[in-house]
Amino acid sequence: MNVKNMLRPIAVALGLLFATSSAWAGYTSYSAVYVLPGPPGNPSYGSGTVNAARFSSDSNQVIGCELYPTSNLGLIQTFCFAGDSSGKYLSCGSSSPLIAQIATSINSTSFISFTVTNGSCTSLAVENWSAAVR
Repeated sequence: MNVKNMLRPIAVALGLLFATSSAWAGYTSYSAVYVLPGPPGNPSYGSGTVNAARFSSDSNQVIGCELYPTSNLGLIQTFCFAGDSSGKYLSCGSSSPLIAQIATSINSTSFISFTVTNGSCTSLAVENWSAAVR
């Protein structure tokens, strides 16, 4: 087997690698705010990207979290909220230090999702990635 035949598979593999990686260049993803209310006592769910809410054509979409210090030994209260285009609104509160820490990572490129049970934030996830940059 000569060198040319040995290098051919490597060249094909590199070509495929560069072709697939460049397919993501310029990729954008905006997730409109989505609110799914659960039956009483069951979880409700809110999600969406900050930029999708900010640049939506309606005035209803909103999503985010706010942090408030309390007078109770430096505890931080987290308040998260989401409103979708149809006017459904969801909010929750939490005194969990972990939820507060996660909320501090929210920025304009964030995809936020949270779960609410009986008014309490039971989960919060934040994803920050370049596809959500406008």
